[in-house]
Order: sequence, then C-alpha cells, then structure tokens
Amino acid sequence: TKYAYDYFNKVGHVEFNDQGNVESKIEKELDIIGKTLTIDLEYNKSTIYTITAVIDTHFDYSRYEKLASDDAQFTVSAIESMALTSELQSAQRYSFACIGFVNEKLISDILAEREGKAESLNGAGNLNLYTVHDDNFTEPWEIHGENGENIISSSYVNAVNSLYKVKDKVVWFTTPPTELADNQIIVSLSALSQMISGSGFGGSPEAWYNSEKLVGFEKKLYDGYQDGSLSFENYYPNSLPDMFRGAKYFAAYKYAYNNLAAAKAAVVEQLMANNEGMTEEEILNNHNLNSDVAIYNRFATMCDNGEITGIITDTHANEYVDSLIQTYGLAEYRLEDSIRNKLICTFEYGGKTYESYESGNLMFNFQLSGNIDYLVARKYAAENFSDAISYYQLNNKTETISTDKNTISWIIDSYVRYLQGNENAPDGFDVSVAEDFSGYKMNTIVNIYTSMSTDAKMVMTLYSYVGGGEQLIKNIEIVGVYDDGQTGYSYEQTIVVSEGIMNSLFGANRGGIYSYAVGIMPQEKAGVHETVKFAKTYTNEAGDVKYKLSNNVTSQLDMVDSILETLGQVFLYVGIGFAVFASLMLTNFISTSITHKKQDIGILRAIGSRSNDVFRIFFAESFIIAMINYVLSLAGTISVTIVINSVLRNDAGLLITFLNFGIRQIGLLLLVSLAVAFIATFFPVKKIASMKPIDAIKNRK
Repeated sequence: TKYAYDYFNKVGHVEFNDQGNVESKIEKELDIIGKTLTIDLEYNKSTIYTITAVIDTHFDYSRYEKLASDDAQFTVSAIESMALTSELQSAQRYSFACIGFVNEKLISDILAEREGKAESLNGAGNLNLYTVHDDNFTEPWEIHGENGENIISSSYVNAVNSLYKVKDKVVWFTTPPTELADNQIIVSLSALSQMISGSGFGGSPEAWYNSEKLVGFEKKLYDGYQDGSLSFENYYPNSLPDMFRGAKYFAAYKYAYNNLAAAKAAVVEQLMANNEGMTEEEILNNHNLNSDVAIYNRFATMCDNGEITGIITDTHANEYVDSLIQTYGLAEYRLEDSIRNKLICTFEYGGKTYESYESGNLMFNFQLSGNIDYLVARKYAAENFSDAISYYQLNNKTETISTDKNTISWIIDSYVRYLQGNENAPDGFDVSVAEDFSGYKMNTIVNIYTSMSTDAKMVMTLYSYVGGGEQLIKNIEIVGVYDDGQTGYSYEQTIVVSEGIMNSLFGANRGGIYSYAVGIMPQEKAGVHETVKFAKTYTNEAGDVKYKLSNNVTSQLDMVDSILETLGQVFLYVGIGFAVFASLMLTNFISTSITHKKQDIGILRAIGSRSNDVFRIFFAESFIIAMINYVLSLAGTISVTIVINSVLRNDAGLLITFLNFGIRQIGLLLLVSLAVAFIATFFPVKKIASMKPIDAIKNRK
C-alpha cells in the first residue's frame, strides 16, 4: 500500500541475497517494484514475496506526523503521545493502510493449513496463567499481592484449542474426562516445559550472584582472587555458582588452606613419583611451589584432576556443598534429587566417566529456568552417545575423537542442535536407537512434572473482546499434555480449555476463519450512528455479539474506559454533594426571606387571601431566584464542559467527547431548581398561613 511505500521511502529497503544485505534507496514508487519482503505467516515459517504494485488506499496520517518529528519528546505531551500512538496502531490494524494484496491460492492454502488448529486469541481476547503463592483473593487485580511478590511465574496464552481436536494425542495425568471443567486445562508439551522451568520456583537468592554477600572462607577466596594474593587454576571464585561448580576443587583448596603441611607433602610425594630421581627441593623449585599460595592451588588442582587420591573424595566435595547451602540459606532452593536424576545421566567413553550435564550446575530449582528442553536433549544425546559421535564425525568430517571433557561436551551440544531442529543431518547419518527424541522428550517431561512437589497454586484470568468483562478462575489443574508437533513460540503457549471458556472468549465468532472485516466508516453523523447501532445490536440466535466495531476511536475508548468509569463515579458523588449543599443554601435563603415577611402574609390573610394565593405569590419570587441560579449554572457548566473537551481534543489528542452535557443534564438541573424552589416556599408559607392573621401580624410564635 501507499502507506507501506512511504515507510520504505523514508528508511530505504534492505534485502538479503548471495552478496549479503543489499540496501536500496526508495525515491519513487517504481523503485519498490520487484523488491522482496519476507513475511512470517506463522512463527519460524517465512516466505519471500515480490512487490508487484503499490495501491493508494488514501490513508491520511497527517494527524500523526508530529510523532515522527525529531523534537517530539519535547513538543508532544505524554498523554497526547499515548493517545496518538494508540490511535495510529488501531488505524493501521483496522484499516486498508497495512493490508497486503496476494493471490487467491495463498489465502486458500492458509485456510486449509489452519483447519483443525488452535484458535488464535489475536483479536478475540486475553488469557493468562499465573502460578502464585496464595490464591486467597476474589478479583483479578489482586493477583500480584500487596508488594507484587505473590506471582511466581506467568504465561501469556497465544491460542486455545478444543478437547475433541487433540483427544487422541493427550497423555493424561488423571482419568480422561468426557469434557473439561472450567478449571481443567491441557497444555502443549513446550508449554509444560516452560511451566516446569518456572512454576513453583522463586527467583535466585540474594547471595547467589552478589559477591558482597560472601562470608567466611568464600570471602577470603574472592578477595584473594580480586587482589591477586591467591592463585587459581581450574575454577575462579567470582560468585557462589563458581563455588558449587568447582565444589571438589574448592574443598581441596580449603583443606590445603587449613592443613598446609599435609597438602604440601601430598603434592611433593605425587610429583616425585612422576619425576623419579628429583629431590624435594628440585621439585619445589622446578614447579614454582615455594609459596603457600602455590601449594594451595597445586593441591586443589591435582585433587580435582584425580592426580591425588584418597585425601579429598566426592564425600568431602558433598560436605563442602552442604556447608555452602547451610551458610547461605539455600536449603529451600535445593532441587529434589529425583528431578535432577531425570535430567542428568552418566556415561562412559574411552575408559572415562562423564555427565550429560555438569551436576554442580544443577543443584537448585532456579537453575532450571528456561533450561528443561536443553537438559533433556543432552541426556538423550548422552544415552545415545554412539549416534552423537557418528553425527559429529560426519558433520565435521573427522575420525579422531579426543576424550577430554570439553570435546565430549561439544559432541553432545552438536547433536543437541540437530535434535532441536537447528541443524540438518549430514549425508549418511542414520539414527540407531528405537525411541525417537520426541517420544523420549514427552516421557521425560511428563515424568518430571508428575514427580514434582510444590505448594504453588495456579489461577487463570481471561478477558473477551466479544463478551466483555474479566473473569478469574482459581484452582487450575493441568490434567494432560499433548505434543502438537510445533516448535514455534506462538504454539508454546497453546492450551486446551473447556467448551464454556471457548464460548466465553469467542462467542458467535467461534470457529471463524477471519479475525475481522474491514469497511469504510461513514462521514456524516447519521451514518456513523447507524453503523455503531448495527455493531452494538446485531446478534446471533443465542444472543451473542456477532460484530464488534473497532477503529481509532474505539481504541481510545478501550484505553480510557476504566478511567471514565472511575471518574463517572467520582463526579456522581461529588455532584450529589454539591447539589445537596446548593439546595440547602437556596432553601435557607428562600425560607429566611419568607420568614421575614410573616407580617405581610398575615395582612394578606386578613384581607381575605387564601393559602394558595399566598403560596403563588411567594413561589413566583422563589421561581425567579431559582431560574436565575439555573441559567447561571447552565452557562457555567456548558462553558467548563466545552473548555475541558476542547483541551482534551486539541492538546491531548483524544477523539472522544470526554464530558457529555445534553438534554438529560439540562432537564435534571431544571428539575432540581424547581424542586428546591417549591419545597423552600411551600413549607414556610404553609406554616405561617396556617396561623391566625392577628398572630402573624403581631409576629407571634
């Protein structure tokens, strides 16, 4: 469209070819013809399209040009910027401005590909899953808690599906129900993986990455490393994760620090065995071991490498780990061994034993964050290491495989990239195992989830653009998982929900293949009124709204609707307060005026005037006073309303009428004025007129 062309006209066009990124200036419409665009119809599914024409949809964006000025941050207020940005985004989405015109076959292919898939929430509403510490609340806005610490993790759901579409693919955690209850959901495998990564697990403790929180021996290590007074080889004590990662090394370092003579003797003994004929002095000189610091490091290194045995064992390393956990209060974060064992395995190659993942890097639950898929893939690669080696050799065209730890890890990582779809298999590669990775991943993740123990609770909030109103559903239970065969992000947050929730989200639009229809808004007031009326009242047989009007005005209404509701309540009560106060003041004024004319009323009654005649005389006076107040308040209110609406439209950029002062408000003001005049006149006059004329004339009580 012309709108899209104007964008390229300002910033130029970039496309990728064999020569890399090629930049082009776009100065006229013909310059864009023949250029290509890469469009993602789905996540990770990109198609290249060639531009063949530019269509002018007559989109007028002169109103928004101020947002693009260099000094917009100084000349455009925050409110106006927010309003114009929201309006422009809505205009882009719900107009012809950003439409791409394609051939009919592409549309048919998209519709066919979407058949049976989950229904996107784009344009339908919002659905969020929250894992919380405490679900003792009744309103969605209370989820965060007083200090925002109640939420453990949250997930934005991109699409929802129906049970009948996936029933045959589900691995159930409970007895399969005929239909899902509103608090029961089925999640995709990738969504469950993300939930395991965050659900029930808080953030890392304060001391984890903060070196200032180190104490005791760990602080000595850190300070010595920073000022150079201590030397290290295998691991460097920058933070607690390094201490856990090199537990055996630092346990040996601590032993040498506290038992220098024994550590020195062990080092010398081992080095003399490796260098026969050398004296102790020669050993110390040749290996630069004439300082205590050098002995600490060499002893720790030789113990960690297995050169010195029997002094520092795995038991000592575990005891050091336990001391770290106790010192830094990490017990509550400890990952259950049963879960860790499902994610890490040991295997042998070349006479050595290796771990699929270094166990020192997976001791606490927060280390699982975003890591599940990778850990499962590494475990699968380690358990099928012969395939990993074959893949590595074919991919790197090598026959020689080193047995050092880093090379083994690279081999596993290379195979993991293939398993996760990030690399293609080299020619000649064939998997030898019976269980494919997708089945293995499903079984492993389901096994982990069912074995997890947590006190966390899950709640769900949903808001439908069709039905309106936000719902809160508590006690959410994951009853099953299915593998939809997708790896893209848009499918990672797909869940299966009950029929009731599907209907709440989509209403009569459920099952539709189009998100919305684009039409032209009438310019005349009558046409706008009819269009809005149609969009509001057109329903299906069940009474569900079929069409919801969306444009740049409704986007602003949605943005300020809650503000308007709150202000409406405030104005209502403030208005009632002022009305009561003004009424009392006017009543007091009229009543006092009538009371001062008690003798006049007595004289009128004495010469034969009836009570009604007296009332009409004084009501006429009260009516004139009330009408003067009415006209002044009417003029003042209309003026203030016009000024406020004008400021909000011109200075804040709002297209909506913020304050509405019409026939109803005018009538209400008139009614209040007449009522006050009547009441303020009737009771004082009735009281005085009911007295004997002589009593009123003589001003008797």
